Amino acid sequence: MRIKLLALLLLVVAAMGETVARAAVVIVSNRADSTVRFTIQPPQGEAEEHTLQPGDLIPIPVADAVALHIPARSGVRRYLLEPNAVYFLAKGADGVTLHQILAGNEPPRPAAPPGKLIVPVKLLVDDDEPTTRRVWEDRLRKRLQAASAILERHCLVRFEVEAVETWKSSNEITEFVQTLEEFERVVQPRPAWLAIGFTSQYPTPQEPSHLGGTRPALHSHILIREWYPRSEPERLEVLVHELGHYLGAAHSPEPGSAMRPKLGDGQAAFKRFRIGFDPLNSLAMSLVGEEVRTRGVRSLRELSPATREQLGRVYREIARALPDDPTASELLALLASGSGKGSAKSAAPGSSPSLAEPARRIVQAVVRAAERNHRLPRRLTGDALTEFYIREAAAAARLLPKEQAVAAFLVGIGIAVDTSDILRNNPVTRSLCTGVESDEERRHRLEVLGVPTMRGRHDLAQHFVVSCALTALIGSTLAEAAGLLKEQKDMEPGGSGFSFADLCADLAGVAFADHLRRAGVVPEELATSFTVAAYLPDLAGLPEGLSREAFARAYGSVSDERFRAERQRLRDRILALPGYRNGPK
Repeated sequence: MRIKLLALLLLVVAAMGETVARAAVVIVSNRADSTVRFTIQPPQGEAEEHTLQPGDLIPIPVADAVALHIPARSGVRRYLLEPNAVYFLAKGADGVTLHQILAGNEPPRPAAPPGKLIVPVKLLVDDDEPTTRRVWEDRLRKRLQAASAILERHCLVRFEVEAVETWKSSNEITEFVQTLEEFERVVQPRPAWLAIGFTSQYPTPQEPSHLGGTRPALHSHILIREWYPRSEPERLEVLVHELGHYLGAAHSPEPGSAMRPKLGDGQAAFKRFRIGFDPLNSLAMSLVGEEVRTRGVRSLRELSPATREQLGRVYREIARALPDDPTASELLALLASGSGKGSAKSAAPGSSPSLAEPARRIVQAVVRAAERNHRLPRRLTGDALTEFYIREAAAAARLLPKEQAVAAFLVGIGIAVDTSDILRNNPVTRSLCTGVESDEERRHRLEVLGVPTMRGRHDLAQHFVVSCALTALIGSTLAEAAGLLKEQKDMEPGGSGFSFADLCADLAGVAFADHLRRAGVVPEELATSFTVAAYLPDLAGLPEGLSREAFARAYGSVSDERFRAERQRLRDRILALPGYRNGPK
């Protein structure tokens, strides 16, 4: 998957100009141990009554913020629900209360009328299917109908059979992934959107992790192993799982979700088990389904910026809760690249050769500067060393073609000044880093680089330059969210705690990168007079090392108004610095 940064930016700008309106959705789940009844009151119109069983959830189409009313002994509890947000109901000492899992975002106005998406499907079996067509077609139609009812209940998407066919699978292929590739080559989904193949090529689970498979969201083919798991409810859950992937769902840490990483565990065979989705994936599928319904999108690259932003929040939350599973991170990488196309191994936007070569020139300019400094009897150190490197990088960038200079400069300093593996190990930037700098070249750079700092700290310099690079590659919203996610993870046991100094350095790097991207040039003053103090404020007194408990006491959560106000104060301090007194804000 190769994309050019300029093309990506133009794609985002074009998408921002879309005026097609669409409805939003609110996801409400019941985590209480009893049935909960509540009322949804829109700004205009009649109230709607809803009843949720324990463990169930409901997607509620909305055009704007709505009120939720829960009867209580002391009267009625009232809550305001944001569009495209996720909530859960829980029972406490004082009755049922509502809690937010994920904050929402504003839908375009006027919103399209609420509705359901209908996805036409072609069902297929291969030539190894042992039963007659009447038997297998009836079995698979019923299974898809049951799966569709589950999806419709969770995200307002229905799957309907458009055609039924067979295909010949090669007996020479012994690996499931290769069978999926063959299925994609020989089977056309037309007249449907989605071809779902059930193969009897693998009657025993040689690869238990491959009960089914597909590519990223809205891909046209799904392949499922037909005779494992053994029970029909478990096979139904496998189909639901793969249809979830089709609509943009990621693997979930919730053990009762159909999107848990490993199925076939026997849960679905229990009578009391209800096959369904977790709230975050229900929102993700609702967002994707709504864009297909109202805008006709057929890949992640066509999603609007607002949907891409909210999906990014969903996937980051899932990745934080399930750090060892790559699915959410890969979807984040696809969102960042603006592409819905993929292979078994997704590439990152940094794989573009058009950015790798100019960024390489920036890194080489910094390495040459480091070599010169390394030979001096009195070497530059600390903030002065960082200023020296960024000036040299800016001078090199000014020799590049104008359309390459800013992105190459930002990515180049992100790679050259950083001594960690953050960018090199990130799925979004890994391929770019290896294209810019080989392992041997990296070892040499680290030998001569020294310890560049900002405000006297090397870690702040790393936060700043990495945020510069991420902003150039995935935009300011996702870059800022990546920094915030890192601070949240630092609050976990054994971590260094939440640092507002680190967060300020992240925000400063994003602001610096956005400043240059809006200007469209690397100004001469960066090459002649860049100073740390002009772009990163004094961080003395900012809280650091906050545990999760201490952060919660002082700021609630990252969606709390107290935290948002503190973050805005940091942004205001940054934009008041000398570097931003002239030029675009």
